[in-house]
Amino acid sequence: MKKLFAVCVFAMFLSGIHAQNIIDKHYQHFVDADESTVVHVAGLTFQMASNVLGEELEEEKEFIQSIQSFDLVAMPTIDNPREEYKAAVALIGSDYEELINVKEKDGNFSLHIDEENGTVYEVVGIAGGNDEFVIFSLLGQMDLDQIGDMISKIDDQNFGALKDVNLSKVEEVKVYPNPVNTANQFTIDIPDEMIGGKLIVVDPSGAQVKSIKINGNKENIKTNDMNPGYYVVTIENAGVTIKKKVLVVR
Repeated sequence: MKKLFAVCVFAMFLSGIHAQNIIDKHYQHFVDADESTVVHVAGLTFQMASNVLGEELEEEKEFIQSIQSFDLVAMPTIDNPREEYKAAVALIGSDYEELINVKEKDGNFSLHIDEENGTVYEVVGIAGGNDEFVIFSLLGQMDLDQIGDMISKIDDQNFGALKDVNLSKVEEVKVYPNPVNTANQFTIDIPDEMIGGKLIVVDPSGAQVKSIKINGNKENIKTNDMNPGYYVVTIENAGVTIKKKVLVVR
Protein backbone atom coordinates (compact mmCIF):
# COMPACT_ATOMS: atom_id res chain seq x y z
CA MET A 1 0.00 0.00 0.00
CA LYS A 2 2.72 2.41 -1.02
CA LYS A 3 0.47 5.27 -2.13
CA LEU A 4 -1.74 4.94 0.92
CA PHE A 5 1.26 5.16 3.24
CA ALA A 6 2.39 8.19 1.24
CA VAL A 7 -0.90 9.79 2.17
CA CYS A 8 -0.10 9.02 5.80
CA VAL A 9 3.26 10.80 5.54
CA PHE A 10 1.56 13.71 3.83
CA ALA A 11 -0.97 13.81 6.67
CA MET A 12 1.73 14.13 9.32
CA PHE A 13 1.66 17.86 8.70
CA LEU A 14 -1.90 18.28 9.86
CA SER A 15 -3.49 20.48 12.49
CA GLY A 16 -5.78 19.07 15.17
CA ILE A 17 -6.03 16.43 17.88
CA HIS A 18 -6.74 12.71 17.86
CA ALA A 19 -10.32 11.83 18.79
CA GLN A 20 -12.14 8.52 18.92
CA ASN A 21 -12.89 7.06 15.51
CA ILE A 22 -14.38 3.87 14.05
CA ILE A 23 -11.15 1.93 14.62
CA ASP A 24 -10.91 3.01 18.26
CA LYS A 25 -14.53 2.00 18.82
CA HIS A 26 -14.66 -1.37 17.07
CA TYR A 27 -11.28 -2.62 15.81
CA GLN A 28 -8.89 -2.39 18.74
CA HIS A 29 -8.52 -6.19 18.62
CA PHE A 30 -7.04 -5.86 15.14
CA VAL A 31 -4.79 -3.01 16.25
CA ASP A 32 -3.42 -5.23 19.02
CA ALA A 33 -2.89 -8.27 16.77
CA ASP A 34 0.76 -9.20 16.12
CA GLU A 35 0.24 -9.73 12.38
CA SER A 36 -1.58 -6.46 11.68
CA THR A 37 -0.22 -3.35 9.96
CA VAL A 38 -1.22 -0.28 11.92
CA VAL A 39 -0.82 3.37 10.98
CA HIS A 40 -1.69 6.32 13.20
CA VAL A 41 -0.93 9.90 12.20
CA ALA A 42 -1.82 12.57 14.74
CA GLY A 43 -2.26 16.21 13.78
CA LEU A 44 0.55 18.72 14.24
CA THR A 45 0.47 22.44 13.50
CA PHE A 46 -0.76 23.98 10.26
CA GLN A 47 2.23 26.30 10.27
CA MET A 48 4.45 23.24 9.79
CA ALA A 49 2.27 22.12 6.90
CA SER A 50 2.57 25.55 5.30
CA ASN A 51 6.34 25.38 5.44
CA VAL A 52 6.38 21.96 3.79
CA LEU A 53 3.73 22.33 1.09
CA GLY A 54 4.52 25.76 -0.32
CA GLU A 55 2.27 28.39 -1.86
CA GLU A 56 1.31 26.33 -4.93
CA LEU A 57 -0.78 23.94 -2.80
CA GLU A 58 -3.18 26.35 -1.11
CA GLU A 59 -6.22 24.08 -1.56
CA GLU A 60 -4.35 21.11 -0.09
CA LYS A 61 -3.30 23.26 2.87
CA GLU A 62 -6.91 24.19 3.57
CA PHE A 63 -7.99 20.58 3.41
CA ILE A 64 -5.27 19.12 5.62
CA GLN A 65 -5.79 21.90 8.13
CA SER A 66 -9.28 20.51 8.69
CA ILE A 67 -8.07 16.97 9.46
CA GLN A 68 -7.45 15.78 13.01
CA SER A 69 -6.03 12.29 12.44
CA PHE A 70 -5.54 9.40 10.05
CA ASP A 71 -5.73 5.78 11.24
CA LEU A 72 -5.43 2.53 9.30
CA VAL A 73 -5.33 -1.14 10.23
CA ALA A 74 -4.67 -3.95 7.73
CA MET A 75 -5.06 -7.65 8.50
CA PRO A 76 -3.10 -9.76 5.99
CA THR A 77 -3.94 -13.05 7.69
CA ILE A 78 -7.63 -13.40 8.35
CA ASP A 79 -9.94 -16.34 7.70
CA ASN A 80 -12.49 -14.58 5.52
CA PRO A 81 -11.71 -10.97 4.52
CA ARG A 82 -14.89 -10.70 2.43
CA GLU A 83 -17.10 -11.64 5.37
CA GLU A 84 -15.17 -9.23 7.59
CA TYR A 85 -15.86 -6.53 4.98
CA LYS A 86 -19.61 -7.27 5.05
CA ALA A 87 -19.60 -7.21 8.85
CA ALA A 88 -17.82 -3.83 8.89
CA VAL A 89 -20.32 -2.30 6.45
CA ALA A 90 -23.20 -3.63 8.55
CA LEU A 91 -21.53 -2.32 11.72
CA ILE A 92 -21.45 1.31 10.62
CA GLY A 93 -24.97 0.95 9.20
CA SER A 94 -27.08 4.06 8.94
CA ASP A 95 -24.69 6.11 11.09
CA TYR A 96 -22.56 6.75 7.99
CA GLU A 97 -23.55 7.62 4.45
CA GLU A 98 -22.09 5.47 1.69
CA LEU A 99 -20.27 7.60 -0.86
CA ILE A 100 -18.87 4.96 -3.21
CA ASN A 101 -18.97 1.19 -3.53
CA VAL A 102 -16.74 -0.89 -5.80
CA LYS A 103 -17.37 -4.60 -6.36
CA GLU A 104 -14.83 -6.65 -8.30
CA LYS A 105 -13.67 -10.25 -8.47
CA ASP A 106 -10.59 -9.44 -6.37
CA GLY A 107 -12.60 -7.84 -3.57
CA ASN A 108 -14.84 -5.03 -2.44
CA PHE A 109 -14.20 -1.45 -1.37
CA SER A 110 -16.59 1.15 -0.01
CA LEU A 111 -16.18 4.67 1.30
CA HIS A 112 -18.51 6.08 3.97
CA ILE A 113 -18.84 9.53 5.51
CA ASP A 114 -20.25 10.98 8.70
CA GLU A 115 -21.60 14.23 7.26
CA GLU A 116 -23.92 17.03 8.33
CA ASN A 117 -24.74 20.19 6.41
CA GLY A 118 -21.77 19.83 4.07
CA THR A 119 -19.20 19.17 6.81
CA VAL A 120 -17.64 15.70 6.95
CA TYR A 121 -16.52 14.64 10.42
CA GLU A 122 -15.17 11.21 9.50
CA VAL A 123 -14.31 9.35 6.30
CA VAL A 124 -14.21 5.56 6.64
CA GLY A 125 -12.78 3.30 3.93
CA ILE A 126 -13.35 -0.46 4.10
CA ALA A 127 -11.76 -3.08 1.82
CA GLY A 128 -12.00 -6.85 1.81
CA GLY A 129 -10.22 -8.93 -0.81
CA ASN A 130 -9.06 -12.48 -1.27
CA ASP A 131 -6.36 -12.27 1.38
CA GLU A 132 -6.61 -8.98 3.29
CA PHE A 133 -9.01 -6.78 5.24
CA VAL A 134 -8.28 -3.06 5.53
CA ILE A 135 -10.12 -0.25 7.28
CA PHE A 136 -9.06 3.37 7.60
CA SER A 137 -10.46 6.49 9.22
CA LEU A 138 -9.88 10.13 8.39
CA LEU A 139 -11.15 12.33 11.23
CA GLY A 140 -11.75 16.08 11.24
CA GLN A 141 -14.09 18.77 9.98
CA MET A 142 -13.70 18.50 6.23
CA ASP A 143 -15.47 20.15 3.31
CA LEU A 144 -17.71 17.64 1.51
CA ASP A 145 -16.73 19.10 -1.88
CA GLN A 146 -13.05 18.29 -1.23
CA ILE A 147 -13.58 14.63 -0.40
CA GLY A 148 -13.52 13.56 -4.06
CA ASP A 149 -10.02 14.97 -4.49
CA MET A 150 -8.93 13.19 -1.32
CA ILE A 151 -10.25 9.90 -2.71
CA SER A 152 -8.02 10.21 -5.77
CA LYS A 153 -4.99 10.39 -3.45
CA ILE A 154 -5.92 7.01 -1.94
CA ASP A 155 -6.00 5.18 -5.27
CA ASP A 156 -3.63 2.41 -4.18
CA GLN A 157 -2.44 -0.36 -6.50
CA ASN A 158 -2.37 -2.88 -3.66
CA PHE A 159 -5.64 -1.90 -1.98
CA GLY A 160 -7.87 -4.80 -3.04
CA ALA A 161 -10.76 -3.70 -5.24
CA LEU A 162 -9.22 -0.28 -5.83
CA LYS A 163 -6.44 -1.50 -8.08
CA ASP A 164 -8.35 -1.24 -11.38
CA VAL A 165 -10.58 1.69 -10.47
CA ASN A 166 -9.77 5.35 -10.94
CA LEU A 167 -11.57 6.79 -7.93
CA SER A 168 -10.87 10.32 -9.08
CA LYS A 169 -13.98 9.80 -11.25
CA VAL A 170 -15.99 10.48 -8.09
CA GLU A 171 -14.85 14.07 -8.39
CA GLU A 172 -16.34 14.28 -11.89
CA VAL A 173 -19.84 13.47 -10.65
CA LYS A 174 -21.42 16.84 -9.92
CA VAL A 175 -25.02 17.75 -9.08
CA TYR A 176 -26.20 21.32 -9.74
CA PRO A 177 -27.88 23.55 -8.88
CA ASN A 178 -27.78 22.35 -5.29
CA PRO A 179 -30.06 23.31 -3.57
CA VAL A 180 -32.66 23.16 -6.34
CA ASN A 181 -36.22 24.54 -6.40
CA THR A 182 -39.19 22.16 -6.55
CA ALA A 183 -40.38 23.83 -9.77
CA ASN A 184 -37.05 23.38 -11.53
CA GLN A 185 -34.59 20.59 -12.43
CA PHE A 186 -31.06 19.60 -11.49
CA THR A 187 -28.27 18.33 -13.72
CA ILE A 188 -25.82 15.51 -13.04
CA ASP A 189 -22.40 15.43 -14.71
CA ILE A 190 -21.45 11.80 -15.37
CA PRO A 191 -18.02 10.29 -16.25
CA ASP A 192 -17.69 8.29 -19.46
CA GLU A 193 -17.20 5.07 -17.48
CA MET A 194 -20.69 5.33 -15.97
CA ILE A 195 -22.58 5.84 -19.25
CA GLY A 196 -24.86 2.89 -19.95
CA GLY A 197 -25.50 2.36 -16.27
CA LYS A 198 -28.46 3.31 -14.12
CA LEU A 199 -29.37 6.48 -12.23
CA ILE A 200 -31.63 6.24 -9.19
CA VAL A 201 -33.07 8.99 -6.99
CA VAL A 202 -34.17 8.12 -3.45
CA ASP A 203 -36.28 10.43 -1.29
CA PRO A 204 -35.69 11.26 2.42
CA SER A 205 -37.83 8.29 3.51
CA GLY A 206 -35.67 5.87 1.52
CA ALA A 207 -38.21 5.33 -1.26
CA GLN A 208 -37.05 5.24 -4.87
CA VAL A 209 -38.71 8.07 -6.81
CA LYS A 210 -36.85 7.95 -10.15
CA SER A 211 -34.85 5.41 -12.13
CA ILE A 212 -33.41 6.00 -15.60
CA LYS A 213 -30.75 4.58 -17.89
CA ILE A 214 -27.67 6.81 -18.23
CA ASN A 215 -27.30 7.77 -21.88
CA GLY A 216 -24.74 10.58 -21.79
CA ASN A 217 -22.43 12.80 -19.76
CA LYS A 218 -25.33 14.92 -18.48
CA GLU A 219 -28.71 13.86 -17.16
CA ASN A 220 -31.45 16.30 -16.14
CA ILE A 221 -33.89 15.39 -13.37
CA LYS A 222 -37.12 17.40 -13.02
CA THR A 223 -38.14 18.25 -9.46
CA ASN A 224 -41.74 19.36 -9.97
CA ASP A 225 -43.01 16.11 -8.40
CA MET A 226 -40.49 16.06 -5.54
CA ASN A 227 -41.19 17.31 -2.03
CA PRO A 228 -38.62 19.44 -0.15
CA GLY A 229 -35.82 17.53 1.55
CA TYR A 230 -32.50 15.78 0.98
CA TYR A 231 -32.43 13.22 -1.84
CA VAL A 232 -29.72 10.69 -2.66
CA VAL A 233 -28.71 10.38 -6.31
CA THR A 234 -27.04 7.06 -7.13
CA ILE A 235 -25.29 6.18 -10.37
CA GLU A 236 -24.09 2.65 -10.89
CA ASN A 237 -22.38 0.74 -13.68
CA ALA A 238 -20.12 -2.32 -13.94
CA GLY A 239 -19.93 -2.89 -10.21
CA VAL A 240 -19.18 0.74 -9.29
CA THR A 241 -21.71 2.80 -7.35
CA ILE A 242 -21.35 6.54 -6.66
CA LYS A 243 -23.75 8.54 -4.51
CA LYS A 244 -24.41 12.27 -4.22
CA LYS A 245 -26.88 14.27 -2.13
CA VAL A 246 -29.11 17.04 -3.45
CA LEU A 247 -31.34 19.37 -1.42
CA VAL A 248 -34.77 20.20 -2.87
CA VAL A 249 -36.37 23.36 -1.51
CA ARG A 250 -39.53 25.37 -2.23
